[in-house]
Amino acid sequence: MFIRKISHCRYLWMPFLCSASLLAAVGNSISVRAEEETAQSASEAAAEEDPVFIIDYGGSGTEGENGKQEASEEENAEVSAGENIADYTDLITDVYSASAPDGYGGEYEYHIPQIHLDGDEIAAINSEIYNELYPYIESAAAAEYIPDYGDIVYTWSVHDDTLSLLISVYLWPDASGYDVFSSYNISISECRELSREEMLSRFGWTNGDFENHLSELLALKWDEVYGNASASGGISEETAANCRANTLSSENLSNAWAFLNADGEVCAACGYYVPAGGGYTEVLINMISDTSFYRYDIMGE
Repeated sequence: MFIRKISHCRYLWMPFLCSASLLAAVGNSISVRAEEETAQSASEAAAEEDPVFIIDYGGSGTEGENGKQEASEEENAEVSAGENIADYTDLITDVYSASAPDGYGGEYEYHIPQIHLDGDEIAAINSEIYNELYPYIESAAAAEYIPDYGDIVYTWSVHDDTLSLLISVYLWPDASGYDVFSSYNISISECRELSREEMLSRFGWTNGDFENHLSELLALKWDEVYGNASASGGISEETAANCRANTLSSENLSNAWAFLNADGEVCAACGYYVPAGGGYTEVLINMISDTSFYRYDIMGE
């Protein structure tokens, strides 16, 4: 299971659609029309040779060179300090991508992200991500069955100097059978990973505030869904009470991931103990709107 510890410092997964960026004018002898036709041909050829996928980084943009998404001139003109920085649209791309049939006429997607910043610490993070994720793909490829579920996806955004990456591993029966999340928050200017406390402080939160509010939101969600579980039959009061206590435990709260969504809102990914099924899953919580949401809300189906 891909779970990194907070002290050491697992979806939008939108597939990349590879295309070439518009070619710049190379001389008076080349007309604008010829330039556009050349760019279109290059784009189609690239897509046929090696299809990858577009990441939604929180802006519209256009498809660019090597599958990277570039901001339009209009978007660049509208961006100002403190907003999503359109110039940073190529900070994360796939270092590896693959697909596999899902048994229902569709495909599972596997995408491993790579951060494009300098420095030994960033290189170490990229290695850590790859070494954690690739074995899942190898396991799925070697399996003699078609997994019931299966993908590895991610989403990322940039706000001020903070790059926030959220990864989801959702493989079954190869792994968990539920989303396993992990996040990385990076200082772009310093090319290093931020601790949860450091990232939160940049957006007006303390660790204590984060955990206290997360506890309140988890309690509300748990009670709404499972508050009458024992009364409805099949689940003992003791089991229900233990699950609720584990969800709200200091250990679970301290291990929660913090990340930023496309709007720059602080969100959490954390464990959620339930008196049904496998007894454990992981959930996403928007700490600003006080709502829970699902992986596909930000990473696609």
